[in-house]
Amino acid sequence: MITTKEFIEFLEDDTRQILALKKANLLKINAIDEETNENIANISYICYVDFAIGATPLSNYEKQN
Repeated sequence: MITTKEFIEFLEDDTRQILALKKANLLKINAIDEETNENIANISYICYVDFAIGATPLSNYEKQN
């Protein structure tokens, strides 16, 4: 379990995207403006992700024709 202070520090840190917990991770995903493709200031999505066995991040997949 994390403290409120640790959680707030995670939310306010612009460089930190993952907060590792004992049995899961919190992911902070920045909101992107679809027209300019730039981050929208002060808006993020927070996701709670249980550990999955054999999961591969989407960034590791290659496009196949």
